[in-house]
Amino acid sequence: IRFRGTNRKFALSMDIHRAWYLPNYKHEFTPEGENWQEITVPLTTFKETRIGEFTGNTMSNEQLSKVIQMGFILYDKQSGPFELEVDYIKFE
Repeated sequence: IRFRGTNRKFALSMDIHRAWYLPNYKHEFTPEGENWQEITVPLTTFKETRIGEFTGNTMSNEQLSKVIQMGFILYDKQSGPFELEVDYIKFE
């Protein structure tokens, strides 16, 4: 993922269910300054969450094959302005 933005915590979220109360998977990251950053996100770093609580599980290859939606969320639970600019997401 290549990105830049305000120094606030974000998460890349992957959903395998349409219902909001069923588990999804998140990887947290924080932009550092105005320069572009590039990170590699291993599948095992996506933590399973259910209604905002970590379950202790991580994403498997089977769950990855079931992803129906992904997105970015502000993840620091603070109000106020923010920016996140994503240049690209590459899957390998």
